[in-house]
Amino acid sequence: MEKDYEKDKIKIKEEDGRVTYYSPTTKTHIIEYKGEFQPDIDLGRTADWIIRKFRGNITIIEIVSYGLALIFYLLYTVILLLGVSFIETENGWIALAGIIMALFCVDLSFKFSKIRSYYQDTKCGKCGKYLACKESELPDIKELSMPEAYSITETRYWKCKFCDYETIRRYERHPTKKGKKNKYKMKCGKCELNEAREYKKPDIVEIGDTIYTTRYYKCEHCGYEETRTESEQIRYSFDYV
Repeated sequence: MEKDYEKDKIKIKEEDGRVTYYSPTTKTHIIEYKGEFQPDIDLGRTADWIIRKFRGNITIIEIVSYGLALIFYLLYTVILLLGVSFIETENGWIALAGIIMALFCVDLSFKFSKIRSYYQDTKCGKCGKYLACKESELPDIKELSMPEAYSITETRYWKCKFCDYETIRRYERHPTKKGKKNKYKMKCGKCELNEAREYKKPDIVEIGDTIYTTRYYKCEHCGYEETRTESEQIRYSFDYV
């Protein structure tokens, strides 16, 4: 079934392999481009053993890992509430050990999550063998920017090296959301007057340790429309009492 935004979409820009379309009736931007092959992860003997042992059912290990992280975080919180600082007291090693163990458990859970995803991606849906599928062509990426919603979809093409079975899988890996429009005007990229105003809520996506914000401007003087993307590094900090 054809989506509403596909019925009247107009090609408005093509740059660096990215094609941008716009649907006037739904006020939707559609950006399409090719992505990169998903990198192979270094499974190692331990990870390979885990895959063989659990056959992809690694969710229970993630739950245990997060549970341990929560326990040690609560332990550290209790220590802080009791006024015990690992910098100032002899018993400080308890809090320090709690932090180290919490970080270790969280890191472990992320690794298990990657292993589970890799297992699911590379398992053949026909012959049932795991670590069998490889990507046969570059993935298609589609960004869909609607007035009240934003999403990024990856379409990847897999082929089994044992039975040549091909399958198409779609993913939405990155956290996305809509932001708030700025109230102030910006300098127009065409007439250079400070008359460009956001006409649509910005798109926000978190990729790794970076947050990207794409804003949509329209000049109230000349009508010129443009998009601008900002990036911001995620900063992690620990506050101690």
